[in-house]
Amino acid sequence: RSLLGLVLLFCVFVIYQQHMIKQLRSSIAGQMGMITALETRAEIFQKMAIQDQLTGLFNRRFATEHLPAEIARAERGDLPFTVLMIDLNGFKKINDAHGHAAGDLALRVFAQELKKCIRSSDLPVRMGGDEFLVLLPECRAYGVPPVLARLRGAAFQANGVNIPLTFAAGWAEYVPGESPERLLLRADQALYDDKCTGRADKQVQELEADARQAEKMQIVGHLTGRVVHDFNNLLTVIKGYSEIVLAELDAEHPMGRRLKDISKAATQAALLTQQLLAFSRKQAVESKVVDLNAKVEDMESLIRPLLGDKIKLVSRLAPDLGNVHTRAGQIEQIIMNLIVNARDAMAAGGTLTIETDNTQLDSEFVRTHPGSRQGSYVRLAISDTGMGMDEETKAHLFEPFFTTKPSGVGTGLGLSTVYGAVKQLGGYIEVQSGSGKGSRFAIYLPYLAAEPAATPGANPEAAQTDHARPGHHTVLVVENVESLRKLTCEFLQTEGYNFLEAETAAQALRIAVEHTGPIQVALTDVMLPGMSSRELAEALMATRPEIKMLYIVGYVDAAVACDDVIRTGAFLETPFSPIDLSRKIRGLVAASAQ
Repeated sequence: RSLLGLVLLFCVFVIYQQHMIKQLRSSIAGQMGMITALETRAEIFQKMAIQDQLTGLFNRRFATEHLPAEIARAERGDLPFTVLMIDLNGFKKINDAHGHAAGDLALRVFAQELKKCIRSSDLPVRMGGDEFLVLLPECRAYGVPPVLARLRGAAFQANGVNIPLTFAAGWAEYVPGESPERLLLRADQALYDDKCTGRADKQVQELEADARQAEKMQIVGHLTGRVVHDFNNLLTVIKGYSEIVLAELDAEHPMGRRLKDISKAATQAALLTQQLLAFSRKQAVESKVVDLNAKVEDMESLIRPLLGDKIKLVSRLAPDLGNVHTRAGQIEQIIMNLIVNARDAMAAGGTLTIETDNTQLDSEFVRTHPGSRQGSYVRLAISDTGMGMDEETKAHLFEPFFTTKPSGVGTGLGLSTVYGAVKQLGGYIEVQSGSGKGSRFAIYLPYLAAEPAATPGANPEAAQTDHARPGHHTVLVVENVESLRKLTCEFLQTEGYNFLEAETAAQALRIAVEHTGPIQVALTDVMLPGMSSRELAEALMATRPEIKMLYIVGYVDAAVACDDVIRTGAFLETPFSPIDLSRKIRGLVAASAQ
């Protein structure tokens, strides 16, 4: 009986414990529910504290509290930071004409459009009324006009009427050490200036015009690129065979002069194709460091006879001028086209001035010159005292085939060539002109302070590769154009190389597998049918890791330009000579031997 009593007492104790645990769990669950409710309310209150209830954007309080943190982050990481202020135009008129509900709708629609136009990392704020603010971390001042361009055209419907949402805007890029209050004051001042001058809208229009110009150039580039590629292949054959035959003739042979004329005509035709590629910005650019002052001085002997007796030439060259990166002949091309343009504008005579200096493009310049970038530049300015240009002419100045000259005089490619070359070099071109006030073209090219310029007449590539003589070297030639392939093989044979011929990429891969000896270089057209040059290179290197790729280039497709062809400089532009071909191969072989 005692044992039974103990068991019953234990059972009662267990039941009591379970009851207490259940009550405790119920109490904890109730407390957790209260905590969750309090947290939810806290989140709601916090959200209400930093969020504008009408538009869903952040509010003024958030901007005031968060701006110092963004500035501190920019300071720590040496990052750019920009503040954009926007005011809706005609907001009061919308309220008066259509009611407050329409005004609220205008604010909501504008806020939605604003969020679509900015990055996810940007912070849009409604400051109150019709005023908006956007915090743009890691953004330069020149990044604002594209945002405003996307924001243009916003509209909403009220009472069956389509109402456009226009705005004024001002922005300021953070200057190291600047206070948040000072940064906001500068942005607010820029906003006020825009309300008075409409400067922001003008910048957006200029940006859109620049985009249209770039689109036109791209269309022309697509139309001309392939034609130029094929044409350069033909020029290589014409020029190459004329030089081969000329080398085999006696110096006094009567056919010698005719062959020289053929070769000269092919060279001149190649210069025309370079112009087409320059303004379409599809040249293969093998850049080198250039002293701009030295280029200008070297060209003066050519420029003075070109100007004639009525035009005075003045040069003002900065003695401490920085160097620039450019391809061979590109600076000369820019200068000559601008000189000819200036000469034609001064039919009655005048003064042509060439100036060079170092300059810094700041945020204010970039803000007023869409398409430019902040940084250090070398400036080349060519001014004339000619007839000048009106605004309509300036608007079409760089369009391909646009010319103000009489029919049959000029091609309309000169300034298009300049535009394409400058953009290709990562530069900016500024035009100042007015009717009867002359013209000034200022070219800004990225400044290079550390690298020495190439010495005229020096050939460092040849000096480094003279020891890599042909003899036992074998080149695999992959070219679908038979005449160019045969000529290239003849060039190689003349220079003492062994060669293997392939018409297609598939044939080249088969030769690479079956050939028992080494193959030092694969020379291939960059635009092979059936397989891209990159795919061919990867397949060849899988079979022969030591092989070096050398591309024949007339027209460079954008996908190729971003890859090995331009990055490594292992390309050979058409039309090319046996010396050009041999020098490139020696350079590749020498580099692989090091």
